[in-house]
Amino acid sequence: MLDSLGVRSVRLMTNNPRKIEGLRQLGVDVVGRIPLVMQPNAYNRAYLETKMRKSGHLMADPGLSSYGMTPGAAQGYWRSVEARMREVPGVRNVALTSLPPFGNRVTVNRELTIFYHVTPAFFDTMRIPLTHGRLFRDREADVAIVSETLARRHWPGEDPIGKTYEGRTVIGVSGDARTVRINEGGATECYMPIQPEQLAGAVMVVRVDGAPARAAGTIRAVARGGDERLMPSVVLLEDALEEKLEAPRQLALIASALGCCALLLAVTGLAGMVAFTVSQRLREIGVRVALGARPAHIVRAIARQFTRPIVVGAIAGSALAALAGTVLSREMFGVSQLDPLAHGGALLLFALVAVVAALPSVRRAVRVDPVQMLRHE
Repeated sequence: MLDSLGVRSVRLMTNNPRKIEGLRQLGVDVVGRIPLVMQPNAYNRAYLETKMRKSGHLMADPGLSSYGMTPGAAQGYWRSVEARMREVPGVRNVALTSLPPFGNRVTVNRELTIFYHVTPAFFDTMRIPLTHGRLFRDREADVAIVSETLARRHWPGEDPIGKTYEGRTVIGVSGDARTVRINEGGATECYMPIQPEQLAGAVMVVRVDGAPARAAGTIRAVARGGDERLMPSVVLLEDALEEKLEAPRQLALIASALGCCALLLAVTGLAGMVAFTVSQRLREIGVRVALGARPAHIVRAIARQFTRPIVVGAIAGSALAALAGTVLSREMFGVSQLDPLAHGGALLLFALVAVVAALPSVRRAVRVDPVQMLRHE
């Protein structure tokens, strides 16, 4: 598109250096960059905190299961790769997990708790705090670490350590980490030690210092483990997060477009209705003015006729918006079911738009010449 438009240089508004590099590779000169500075607020705080925690991470997936590796061979592969990965300059920590963060694989129970099989280093690698208890030990199997939300839900006001969950003894409590169902604030997680039979389907999470994109090539080479058959995929966790948010962003864009269309229809309909009503009452208004009615009286008389349907429409719209918020909160990141600020702002905007739409017709009514109207009569 840029090439067809003849664009050869741009000033780019972005915080992503990869976009600059991508444009330069396409022959577009980036003459300047405007950074996006977004202050944390009630709507973006969870997203910014999630992005901060996940920056500096990569995922390496060799796809061992597709090569038919046995549990013993997979265990030997991961042991070798993990040791070599820790020797790479800039690598802070590595861990294995059965579920790639922000991926599409998921294991849940009836209450939609997400189950991860991980190595003990997963919590430090992903910067998930252990708020209570301890981490896994070697060769432990029937133990679990649960998230804070899950602990509060099942054992409110109690110490969850030593309790049983899904047949496993709880040994620790971790901070909430929405790495699969990121759009749900009440999502719960349960972590268990990864077992040898699960290693063939595992992926490695690597935390590095500096820009993770620079380490991607080295990490891919190490993940091959000297086996020419393997073609491991290496993905930046930040990119996986952005991809996970793409669908909610598209949904938000569609919802915004539909909202603008609805607002435009409301303005057009309201303006037409007020104009028609005023035109039908011009003679009456002329008589009122002739009898001494002031402009304020004329405005109140017109407004009184439309106040009731507008109020009824606003109430019905608020109820439908609350219903829609329940659905959207499941699909869109950071959207609450009932947001008084958003609902109040929408009502205020609707009232402002109603006033603006009615203003031309009201001004026409106030400026009616009673002599002309009576002469016409």
